[in-house]
Formats: sequence, C-alpha cells, structure tokens
Amino acid sequence: MNALTVAGVDLAAKPHNPTGVAFIRDGRAVAATVRDDEEVIEFIERCEPAVIAIDAPLLMSEERYAERFLRRYRALPLTIPDMRVLCKRAIALRVRIENARVIEVFPTATAKILGFYIKPKIRMMEHLCRILRVESGGENEHEVDAIICAYTALLHVKGCAVNVGGVVVPKAVCAPR
Repeated sequence: MNALTVAGVDLAAKPHNPTGVAFIRDGRAVAATVRDDEEVIEFIERCEPAVIAIDAPLLMSEERYAERFLRRYRALPLTIPDMRVLCKRAIALRVRIENARVIEVFPTATAKILGFYIKPKIRMMEHLCRILRVESGGENEHEVDAIICAYTALLHVKGCAVNVGGVVVPKAVCAPR
C-alpha cells in the first residue's frame, strides 16, 4: 500500500517567475522551485499526491466569502490585476491535474493560525523542521510557502482543517505542540 502523499504549490502569477512546489509523504518533505506549468505538472505527477493545496484563488469571484475572511491575513483581493492573472493560471492548472483533489489554501493564514508566522519567511523553516523531516528544499520563500501549503493539505486530510468560503485553513486546536 502506498503512503499518503500531499502536495503544495506556491503558484506565481506568471510562468517566468519562481513557483514553489513541495510534497509530504511519511512525515518527510521535499520542495523545489519550478517556473512554467509543465514543470508544475511534472512535479505533481512524479509525487502522485492524493490532495494538492494551491496558494492561489481557484474561483474568479470578487464576491466570495473567502475574500473577506482572508483580508485579516493580508491576502490580496481579486480586484488587483495580478491576482486575476494568478487565478486564471491556477484554474487552468487545476483543469490539467488528474487523480488528485485540488484545494485552495493561503500559507500565511496557516502559519498565523498555527502560531509560527515570522518574517522573513525563510525563518519559518526552523518550525517546519521540528514537525517535518525536510529532506530537500526550503531554500527560498516560495519553497517555504509550498511546504506550508502541503502541510495544510495534510491537516485537511487528517480532519484538522476547515473550508472557509472555498479556502482550506487549519483548526487552531490542531497546532502541533
């Protein structure tokens, strides 16, 4: 029987910018930086996740409840042109992903809810290394966010997360001690 694998994607709005990708399997995390959609899909296909958590809007609606909820965590609204570009890219990727459930997450909200948010983001690796065996990656903020995305997917699978207006966030009671 294969071990449960979850993946995280810190998607850039434009393919020439860095996108962080990560997966978690058996408590170990692997992260990398890719650029274009083909590299994202290739990474996902190689790790064969059951759930993929993407840090990007998966619904093109400025009226969605998640926008109001995420504002407290400083998420950018869909009224910003780059966010609309990001949303379109995320939706196009979701259409291409097979054999996995895709969820929307916001790693900043995850880190704040679980009490380990700190800037610069690379400093959050210290916390992530206490709860996961990070075997590679975590070298830049995109990879850190991708690991947090994957961790949110893991919490979701374990029943330690809730869907708030289309965005999956962890339950504070599930914070590792």
